[in-house]
Amino acid sequence: MDGTPYTSRLELLYDASLAALGKLGFGDIHVAVGETGWPTDGGMDTVCANAAVYLRNFARTVERGTPKFNNTQQGRRIAMFYFQSFNEPNKDGLPVEPHFGLFFENGKRKFEWGFGGDGGVSGGSERKEVGERSVVVM
Repeated sequence: MDGTPYTSRLELLYDASLAALGKLGFGDIHVAVGETGWPTDGGMDTVCANAAVYLRNFARTVERGTPKFNNTQQGRRIAMFYFQSFNEPNKDGLPVEPHFGLFFENGKRKFEWGFGGDGGVSGGSERKEVGERSVVVM
């Protein structure tokens, strides 16, 4: 470690992955995080409050970048995909597996996100331009 301050494990792991790829000669590759999230039940520290903090940190990282990957300097955003929209009550595996959703099965938001409106699925939303594409932030 070089003493760089990190505010989330997600930022740290992203930058560590880029550093490792760089040492292997793949420093110019675009890295996407295919799946990240925080469960709200089924294990230790799996509560809505922790999931809310993780989601806000995730959104901040996508918006700004990491200490080593600044979106403005790179001219592009980090590609990350949050797992997942809805709980899957019948999902097999570890006890946490059914509880990664941002929403309950009925569409009700599990917790306040701290951005993008308040309430359930019908809460506020806004369209943001991301390069040539646009996304709806709920």
